[in-house]
Amino acid sequence: MGEYLNPDNSDFLRVKNAELFVDKSEMIRYTNLLIGQLKNKICVTRPRGFGKTVDLAMLTAYYSRGCCSTALFQDCKIAQDPTFLEHLNSHYVIRMDVQRIWEDAIRAKKGDLLVQTMQDAIIGELVAEFPGLDPAGKSLAGVIKAIHRQNADVRFVFLLDAWDAVFRDMTVDETIQRDYLSLLSSLFRGREIEQCLDLVYLTGILPPIRSFENVRTQFWLDGFRECSMLHPGPLGAFVGFTESEVSDLCERWNMPMSAFQERYDGYPMGAVGSVSCPASIVSALTTGRVDSYWANPSEDDAIVQELRREDLPGWKDAVDSLMANEAVCIIPSTFRNNIRKICCMDDVLVLLVHYGYLAYQEDGPEKTVRIPNSEIRDALEGGCRVH
Repeated sequence: MGEYLNPDNSDFLRVKNAELFVDKSEMIRYTNLLIGQLKNKICVTRPRGFGKTVDLAMLTAYYSRGCCSTALFQDCKIAQDPTFLEHLNSHYVIRMDVQRIWEDAIRAKKGDLLVQTMQDAIIGELVAEFPGLDPAGKSLAGVIKAIHRQNADVRFVFLLDAWDAVFRDMTVDETIQRDYLSLLSSLFRGREIEQCLDLVYLTGILPPIRSFENVRTQFWLDGFRECSMLHPGPLGAFVGFTESEVSDLCERWNMPMSAFQERYDGYPMGAVGSVSCPASIVSALTTGRVDSYWANPSEDDAIVQELRREDLPGWKDAVDSLMANEAVCIIPSTFRNNIRKICCMDDVLVLLVHYGYLAYQEDGPEKTVRIPNSEIRDALEGGCRVH
């Protein structure tokens, strides 16, 4: 049991013991289906406050060999699934919180050593776990491949939180971003390393970027299934709190469901219906106040700069329409998931969808965005100052 290799289940234990625990464990049924498959890499992206880190804590507690979570999951929905015991605490898990690692590197004035810091920390724990392993001259990917060559039964589950942290900070040098992409490519792309992987699960706000330094990045991050605010896929029910989940919580806490819907609901998830931001719901219930709890980004976050742009044709008219509760048509395919490559108004609107400021809707060939609820409207009119 280590910080990165085979972590314990303490994070999910705290989640499970919270007053407002909502059981999303059936998501594990889907990730279990990916174990050992050819296409076993998935990138799940959502805005802040939509439970990405909570889900990663749950997956860590379930898959990690560094703990015993039978009792922790015994009253969860996933316990009724036929695959539950097959994968419970039976995998070598490598978990990284890229946001925290990046922030620690910045505080230590070692941002340029991000990739080396990530590799050294994990390699150290792998050496302790596998005696006789010689890491000299090897990258993290090289060490993992060496372990697998010695024991073909050893395969890894990678869980990365905030994979996109270095791409959302406009102060980050592109050299660091390139080195980081190269690290991810070495870990997740290529026949030999893929034989060492049971599952790769990335979370973030942005999906894998599609262009970097004028080069298409499929060469770095290809093969990932994407579940996003544009296309949640089979994980739509796990993106936020569904209407029935919010209704149950309001009933338990004796709060008005109608006020919650107007204030926090409004993100369409296909057949699931619309969902609400979990962080806002939890804050409203625990404080007893239906208020604004949306966490605006820091000034260094690229989204703030994009919200204030005045140079894009049609941007002012689009903002006026959105603030008037009107839907705006978009072409989402233009955005390459790289904030530094914003080319048109559609790119900004799609970026706002990923950050949760707009809700995306498909109705046949027509694709539109609108402000989902009054909490977001307040954020746009206030802290983000777009109008």
